[in-house]
Amino acid sequence: MIAWLLRELEKNPTSVFRKRDLLKISERQFEELRRLGFLTYVQPDLNSDTYPCSQPCDKTCPMDIAEVEGKLFAICPNDSELDPISLDRDDLDKYTFCVEKFLEHVRTANKLDGTLHKIDQDYLYFGSEIYTGRRLGFVFGFTVPRKSVLELTGLKRLCAGDDFLVVFSPVSMIEDVLLKGRLHHDKIIQTSLASSLNFQTYELSIEKILSGAVAREAAETGQKNNKGRRKRGRKKDQKIKTRNRQIAEFKANNSGKTYKEIGQKFKVSAEVVRKACNNPDN
Repeated sequence: MIAWLLRELEKNPTSVFRKRDLLKISERQFEELRRLGFLTYVQPDLNSDTYPCSQPCDKTCPMDIAEVEGKLFAICPNDSELDPISLDRDDLDKYTFCVEKFLEHVRTANKLDGTLHKIDQDYLYFGSEIYTGRRLGFVFGFTVPRKSVLELTGLKRLCAGDDFLVVFSPVSMIEDVLLKGRLHHDKIIQTSLASSLNFQTYELSIEKILSGAVAREAAETGQKNNKGRRKRGRKKDQKIKTRNRQIAEFKANNSGKTYKEIGQKFKVSAEVVRKACNNPDN
């Protein structure tokens, strides 16, 4: 049920859910989420509440709710000839999903450090964890994939104490490869709660979250190391060529010296001296 709620909230963060719809998904999960405080009851207002139209007409406008002799009915406001629909309390009772309560539960299950607090009107910071020597900060936002790169990198500046910032959306993820690359450059990992959270234990799969980022980091480190090795190799080759020319020049000016004697002067073997004299540019 939580996955479905998150999907609906990603479409509209202010969504309100009818009890009847929640019970259709799972009565057991509904009671569990209500017990945990994730679902917050919304008092019905018969003067302003409406009911979704299910009548066979083209308008499908919301139906008014009326109470007649203690019974509740949904009535079409535009066609008095349509029969009213009988309702019960489960049709009118509604709930909101309390994201703060949900994230507090995730914090507890994962033993996260820090506190849950807003860092922007659209984002909640819900803790951090030290993993393989890195501090990971965790942020939740409803519409992350639709945000600009500047806004997302701005979050990292607000959370400067974190080595990596994991920014969760409810369900969707950023798919743009170039954008993901720019975010990774700023140590930002974007993923979804739906793909990272075990909804039975509320534990986050840190290894799965970090796998791509650590692999990219290792690849970048490897590329830097390879460049460094190539650069050092070129310097070493140039140094050897310079030494060989010096040996060849010394031999030419001191023809009476043996390879062994020249080798002692340059601190190399007689074989190296011989090769240097025969081919100083190799």
